[in-house]
Amino acid sequence: TARDELEKNKDSMNELECIGKNL
Repeated sequence: TARDELEKNKDSMNELECIGKNL
């Protein structure tokens, strides 16, 4: 569903933020 896609996108953004902080 669209909601699942949004949740997945949020998770991806969080992962990118974590990676950015580690750099």
